Amino acid sequence: MASQPTRSFATTGIQRRAAQSQIVGEDRGVCDAPSRTPWRPVPEGSIRAATYEGLLAGQMRTKWLLGDVLCILSPNTIHYPAVFLGATLNGGIVSLANPAYNADEFEHIVRNSGATWIAVGAGLEKTALEVAQRVGNIKEIFLFEGQVEGCSLFQELLDDTGDQYVPHTQVDPIKDVVVLPYSSGTTGLPKGVMVTHRNLAAAFMQFRDPRTLGLDGNDVMMLFLPFFHSLGFIMMFSSLINDYKAVMLPRFIPDLFLKVIQEHKVSCMAVVPPVVLFLAQSPAVDKYDLTSLRRMYCAAAPLSADVQEAVIKRLGGSLELCQGYGMTESVACISLCSQENKLGSIGQLSGYMELKIVDVETREPLGPNQEGEICINGPQITPGYYKNQKATDETFAADGWLKTGDVGYFDDEGFLYIVDRLKELIKYKGLQVAPAELEGLLLQHEDIIDAAVVGKKHDRYGELPTAFVVKKPGSQVTAEDVQHFIASKVSNHKHLHGGVVFMEAIPKNASGKILRKDIKKMAEQL
Repeated sequence: MASQPTRSFATTGIQRRAAQSQIVGEDRGVCDAPSRTPWRPVPEGSIRAATYEGLLAGQMRTKWLLGDVLCILSPNTIHYPAVFLGATLNGGIVSLANPAYNADEFEHIVRNSGATWIAVGAGLEKTALEVAQRVGNIKEIFLFEGQVEGCSLFQELLDDTGDQYVPHTQVDPIKDVVVLPYSSGTTGLPKGVMVTHRNLAAAFMQFRDPRTLGLDGNDVMMLFLPFFHSLGFIMMFSSLINDYKAVMLPRFIPDLFLKVIQEHKVSCMAVVPPVVLFLAQSPAVDKYDLTSLRRMYCAAAPLSADVQEAVIKRLGGSLELCQGYGMTESVACISLCSQENKLGSIGQLSGYMELKIVDVETREPLGPNQEGEICINGPQITPGYYKNQKATDETFAADGWLKTGDVGYFDDEGFLYIVDRLKELIKYKGLQVAPAELEGLLLQHEDIIDAAVVGKKHDRYGELPTAFVVKKPGSQVTAEDVQHFIASKVSNHKHLHGGVVFMEAIPKNASGKILRKDIKKMAEQL
C-alpha cells in the first residue's frame, strides 16, 4: 500500500492514517518467528554475547493448546520471546506480570488470568511457589535459571528438537487472545487487557513501517524497559521482526546502562522520562562516549520541552528524540513525534489509526484546536478487559472506539497535544498506580477513617503517590507509620513516595465523590 499522509477532517474531528504495508494476521496468528536473530543479553555485573536460536522448542509447541494460559513472572530475560512464541503457537495465551509484585498482587494476576503454568525468573521462585500453593491448580512452574525444588528447568523445553511437532490448532486471529498484559485502573486491581492475534500483528506491522522507528540493519537497539509493560514488550519484538541487533539489560542500572551504550555502540532505544532526565543531568554521563546514540523514543508520560532540549544539547545535536503516546489497550503506539516537528506535541497518528476528539459532556466530535477527550480506533484496539464487562463498557464504545481518558486536541496540521487526564491514574516512573487500590488499603488501617490518594508532580519521576488521610480522633498514628503500612502491602512503585498529609475531612461533592482536582492542588503546594 502506498504511503498516505495524515488527513484532518475539520467537520467531523476525525483523523485517519494509512500505512505503507498491509496488515498481517487477518487469517493467521502472529507466531511466524525468524529462525535466528542476534541478541546480546547483558546480565547485571557482566557483559556476554549470545546468538538467539531455536525460538520454537518442540516441547513448548505441544504443551500449550488453545486457551491455555502461562504467566511470566520475571525481569527481562533472553527467554522471554522463546516462552511467548512457544506457548502461543498452538493458541495458548501468555499473561505478563510485574516481577516487583508481592505474593498477594501476583495471586490476583494468576487467578484472574486463569493461568495454570508459570515461568519464573531467578530469585522469584518463592513468590511463584507460594501463589501456586494458594491457587491450587498450577500444573508446572518453569525456572529460567538455577534449580529449585518444585520447579522444572526451562532449559529442558529448549533442548527438545521439535522433530515430532505437528501443528494441530487453528487460531482465529480476530477473536483469540494471544497475550494478556495487565493495566491498572481507577477501580483498583489491575485489569487484564485482551490482546488478540490481529491486534498484535497490526502493532508489529506498525513498527515495521519505516516512519515509526526509522531504523536500518546497521542499528543496535537497547532493550531495558520491562517486557511485562506494553512498550517494552513491543520493542523487544520489534528487534525480532525487523532483525535488528539488540542488547538486553534485565532492568535500568545506571552505570551498566551507560557502559553498554558505549561498548556496544547502541544507536536507538525506547526510554521513559526519568531516563531522559538522567541523561540530561547525571554527572556519570560525562564519563562515557554516547555519540553512537542517534534516536530515542520517549513514552509513558509527557516530556517537557526544556528536558528535550537539554538532553539533545548534551548528547549532540544529531540525536533525534521522539515523543510517543500509547496505551496498553491500544497495544502501545498511537502517535509519534520527533524534535524536528513541534515541541510539546506527541506527534501525528501512527499507521492504521483513527482519532477523534469529542466533547466530554455531549460526546460530539470536535474540530482542530478544540479540547476534548481523545478517542482512537483501528486494528490495534483491543476488544476489552478479561472477565470485566463493566470496565470494558466504560472504556470501549460499542462501535470499537477506545475512550483514552486523556483530554487533548489536534492542530491544523494534525499534531496531537495532551492537556490533562480524565483518568485518575498516577504515573510513577512510567508505571501506573491506581489511587483506588491504595485508598482501599489505607482504609484497612485501624487508625484511618477516610483517605484519598493523588499524584504530586515530580520532574524526574513524573508523579509521586501522595496520601491525604483522616485519622480517628485521638489516634497517634504518624505519617511514617502510614507509609510503612502501605510499603508492607504493595510493590515499590505504589509506595507513598509523595508522603502523607493528615486533614480533618476529604473534600467531596454532594454525591460523595472525591474532589481530586482540589486535592491535587493541595499536593502541588506541599
